Amino acid sequence: MAIDEVTYYRAKCDVCKTVQDEYWGDFSALGGQQEVREWVSEDDHWAENSDGQFLCPECRGCEVCKAYPSYDDGFGHLVCEDHEDHFAPAPAAPSIVKLTPVR
Repeated sequence: MAIDEVTYYRAKCDVCKTVQDEYWGDFSALGGQQEVREWVSEDDHWAENSDGQFLCPECRGCEVCKAYPSYDDGFGHLVCEDHEDHFAPAPAAPSIVKLTPVR
């Protein structure tokens, strides 16, 4: 009988060190890092903030005020409703066009 060593992965919060150890109710770990990342961010409300920290639902507050709930603002930051435009790029300055009269 041969025994092979196998590596599995679980998500671990970078703040409180909580480990996600239940996946689909049947597994305590998954076979790939990307599979874990996708599962916890889609199915268990974990998030990765702009500093690259992986955060459990209890630690994923707004990056500005720490309020919960927070969500990805589309620019890579976790924000609450009050700060949804905080990290948005400034709008472009309007163009000024000089009109000359037609003769």
